Amino acid sequence: MAICKRRWRRLFHAVRQKWAGMLVASVCLAAGVAAAGQTGHQGPRLDSITYVVSNPQIVFAAGDGIFKSTDGGASWVGLKTPLGYGQVVSDPHDPRRVVAVWSGQSSGAGDYLESLDGGGTWSHKHVLQKTRDVAGPFSHQLLMHPSRPGVWLVYGMGKLWTTQNAGASWEAGPDLGLARSRVNLAATQEAFYVHSSTQVWRSEDGKDWQSTGFPDGQELWAMEALSGDRVAVASRQGWWLRSAEGIWRPGPPSPTGESRSQLPWEQGPHPDAMGRHCRPVQSPADAAYLVASCAIGGFSSVPSSIQLHSFDFGATWSRIGGAGLPSSWSPSVIAPHPRDSRILLMAWASGRVFRSHDHGATWAASDGGVSIPRSVEYMDHGSIAVFPLLEYPRETRINQAVIADDLAAVRQLAAAGADLNERGPAGLSAMEWALMLGAHVDRPRREDTMYWALRGLGAAVPSQEHANAKIVWRAVEHGQFGRVLEELLRSGWRLTAKLGEEQDTLLGDQAQHRCRNVWEGTGPKPCSSMLAGRPLEAWIDLHLSREPPGESAQLVLDLAALGQMPLAQRVASVDAGRYRAGSDVVRLMQELPTQASSLRRQILVAYRGRYGDVGVGGALYRGLKDEYRTGDWVPDVLRHDRSIMDPKNAEILVHALLGSLNRPDWVRAIWADKAGPRLTGEGRQAVLASVVLSCDGALVAAAAKAGLPLARTRFDTGESPMRAALGKCTEWDPAWLDPHLDQLHRAGLRLRAYELWDLSPDEAAALRRFPGRADYRGLGACVVARPEEPVAQQAAAPGAAWAPLGLSLPDGPRRSDASVRCLPVGSGAGVGLQLAPQPPSGHAVVQEVIAGYPADLSGIRPGDRIAAVDGISTQGMPVRQVLLRLKGQAGSKVALAVIRGDGRRTTHRVFRQTLPDKPPMATAEK
Repeated sequence: MAICKRRWRRLFHAVRQKWAGMLVASVCLAAGVAAAGQTGHQGPRLDSITYVVSNPQIVFAAGDGIFKSTDGGASWVGLKTPLGYGQVVSDPHDPRRVVAVWSGQSSGAGDYLESLDGGGTWSHKHVLQKTRDVAGPFSHQLLMHPSRPGVWLVYGMGKLWTTQNAGASWEAGPDLGLARSRVNLAATQEAFYVHSSTQVWRSEDGKDWQSTGFPDGQELWAMEALSGDRVAVASRQGWWLRSAEGIWRPGPPSPTGESRSQLPWEQGPHPDAMGRHCRPVQSPADAAYLVASCAIGGFSSVPSSIQLHSFDFGATWSRIGGAGLPSSWSPSVIAPHPRDSRILLMAWASGRVFRSHDHGATWAASDGGVSIPRSVEYMDHGSIAVFPLLEYPRETRINQAVIADDLAAVRQLAAAGADLNERGPAGLSAMEWALMLGAHVDRPRREDTMYWALRGLGAAVPSQEHANAKIVWRAVEHGQFGRVLEELLRSGWRLTAKLGEEQDTLLGDQAQHRCRNVWEGTGPKPCSSMLAGRPLEAWIDLHLSREPPGESAQLVLDLAALGQMPLAQRVASVDAGRYRAGSDVVRLMQELPTQASSLRRQILVAYRGRYGDVGVGGALYRGLKDEYRTGDWVPDVLRHDRSIMDPKNAEILVHALLGSLNRPDWVRAIWADKAGPRLTGEGRQAVLASVVLSCDGALVAAAAKAGLPLARTRFDTGESPMRAALGKCTEWDPAWLDPHLDQLHRAGLRLRAYELWDLSPDEAAALRRFPGRADYRGLGACVVARPEEPVAQQAAAPGAAWAPLGLSLPDGPRRSDASVRCLPVGSGAGVGLQLAPQPPSGHAVVQEVIAGYPADLSGIRPGDRIAAVDGISTQGMPVRQVLLRLKGQAGSKVALAVIRGDGRRTTHRVFRQTLPDKPPMATAEK
C-alpha cells in the first residue's frame, strides 16, 4: 500500500499513454478498495476543488482530469481536457472564464488552458511564446486578483510574470531573488503575496513589490491568504501571521481539542504554534471558521493527512470526521463553501467525494459521475492486460454502458443512433472495452458476451492496424476467446502481421511475454501449444489456408521462438522454395536460433540452384557485419550456395571465416572454387586487398595459413602490397602495427627496391622494428658496404647488398675492407626529368628537362614518352610509380626507353645525380 500511495500519481501522469502505467494505477486503486472496505465507489484522485463565487452551485474539481458540477458538488461531469492539469482557477470577475493550470513543474513556457464558456471548450495559452531562448521550469501557480479584473500573477523561470489584461499579454516583474523551488503565491482581497526562502513580498498590482519586513533567521516553506489582507506563512520554526497593519506575529494557535500525542505534525518553537505541514484555509463565509489540512505521513504511509477545523479564528482546533466517511484512506483536499460555512466538500484519496452540511458532523457520498462502477470491481490484476480505469468518468456514454456491463443501456443507445465505434478519451472503442473487461473481470465472469452483442448491433471488428491492436490481442488470448480470434483472422487479421504500431506479431508477442529460456539447451523446449483456448495447429492450418504461398517466413520465426520446431518445419516445407523475396531467406538464416540448423538446412535445400536470386550476389552474408549476429548459420549456407559473390560481400565473408567463425577450411575451399560461392577476379583482389590493408596481424596470419596469395595483391596505384600496408597503417600504435607488418613479411611481402626512396622516417622506423629481421635494419641509417660491389648494385638491391655487415653506426669500429655508406629515406638522386601529371596516352610524357643534368645531356626532350625504366614497361603505370623508379642512389645507372614524337624508340643509359631543390611537377596518389 505504501508503494502504491507513493508512486501512484507520478506513474499515472508520466506514462498515461502507456497502458502499463494505467495498470499500476488500477492495482493501487484496487488495493485501496480492499483497505477501505468500500467497493465500487473508487474514481480518479482529485487535488483541488474550486467554487464559482458568483454561483456556488457550479464547482470545478481537478486532479486526474477536470470535472464540473452544476448542483453544488452532488454530481460531476468529466470535461474534455488533457490529463495533467491539476488545478482550476475560476475568474472572480467573470464566472464563465475558467483557467486550468498544469500540475507540478514543467519546462514549458507557462502552459495553461482557458475556457470562456464555463468549461465547454478550451484553448491552449502560454505565458511566453515557446522559443529556444525561453526555457526553464514554471511552477504553474496562477492567481487572479480578487478586486482587480484581469490582473493575474504566475511564477516561472525564477521570475514573477503578470498580466493586466486577462492573459492577452504578459510581462516579467522585478528580480526578487526567488528560488527555483519552494516559492508560493497567495492573494488576499487587496494584494498579491510571494515568499522567497527568507522574505515575504507584497504587491497590489503584480508589478511593484515591497518587502513586508518578515523577521530574519527564518526559512519559509508555505503561505496561505486570510481575510482582511492577512497572510499566514509557515517557516521551519512554525507558522507566522501578518496582520492587516503589517505586523508579523507567531501563530496561529495550536489546536487544543486533542492531546499533542495524537497530532503527528512538527511543533514550532512555541508550544502553541501550528506545525508547518498544516495548511489553514479561512472560510469566505465566516472569518472565524478555518479548516486545515495536515500532512502527517507524506507519501510513505496511509493515511497521509488529517483535516482539522476551528470555530474561533484558530484558537482551538478539532478533527473533522463524522458519520459517512470511509474508515481508511485520507482526504486529498477540503473546500469550504463561499457563502455557507456549514457546507464542506472533501475529496478522498481513493477517488471518492463527500459533502457535509453541518461542519463535517455527517457526510454523504457526492461522487456521482466520478465513481467507478461495481461491474469492474473484481479485475484480474495478475494478468498482463492493462486497464485505463481512471478514464471512466470522462468516457462516452456507449463506453460507460459497456464498462458498467449494462446491456440494456447499450441497446437503447444503439437504437438512439449512438456511434458504436466512437473512441473515448482512453482511446478505446466499445468493442475494445468489451474484450478487455470480458477477459479481466472475473466475478461474475463476463467473457465475450458484450463483444458479440455489440457485433450483433453493427459494431465493427477491431483493426489490427490500430494502435490498440496489442490490447485487443492480449485480451483475446487472456480470455481464451477462440471464437473471437477466429473472426478476427477471417476478417483480415494475420498471425504474421504487426500489432498496430508495435514490432511484435501475434505469436511474437506471445513468445516475448510468455516464453523464457526456450533455446537454452541443444534443443528447444516448447513453450505453448495452445492459443486462445485452441490447439496451435488449428490456427496454423487456418493461416495457411488463407495466405498465398511464400508468405510464411515470419510465421516460421515466430514458431521457432515458441520452441515449436515440428510446426515450424511443417510451415517451411509447405512454402519451400516459394518465398517471393530473397530478403525472406536472408532473415530466416540470420534470425533463426543457432540450434535450428536442421531447419535452416531444410530451407536451404529448397533453394539449391537459386542463390543467384536469393543471395543477390552474396548479400545473404551481409548480416555478418552486425556484431550481434553469431554467424553460426554460415557453414549451412556455404554447403548449398554456388552463386557469384559481390566483391564487397566476399570481403565480409572471408573476414568472418578467418576471424570469429574460425573456418579457414572454407576459405581454402572457396578460393580453390571447390565449394561455396564463386569469386570473380575482382572479388579475389578485393579479398586480398582487404586483408593486406586490415592492419590486423591475426587476420593476415590466418589468411596466410588458409593459403591466400597475399603477395599477388594488386593496387591501382601500382604500389606493392607492403608499401600499401605501410601507407595505410603506419600511424597505428606500434603494438598493433608491428605484428601486422611482421605477418606480412612472413607471408612473403617485400618492398620493391625503388619504393625505399618513398618512405617517411616513421615508415622506415616501422620496418626496422621487425623482431629478428635484418632486411630493413640499415634503412635510413649508416651501414657498412662491401668495397668490391659497385654503388649502383648496392643501391639497387637493398635487401642484399645493403644488408649490414658490421656495426651500423658511423662512430663505431670500422673494418679495413669496408666503407661506410648511408641509405637516405624520403630523398634520392634523379635524372633531371619532370613528367606531366596526367599522360594523354598509356606512357608517361616528359614535361620538362632540367638543363645540364643527365637526362638533358643524354638527349631526352619535352614531349618524349617514357616507355620503360630498367626494362619495366610503363604502359598504364601511374606517373608516381614512374617517378619512383627514376630515383635511386647517386651515381647508380638507370636505363630509359624513350619514344620520340615521330615514333622512333631509343634507349638512354644515364647515371642518377643529386638534383637541385625544385618542386615536383608530377604527382600521383599512393
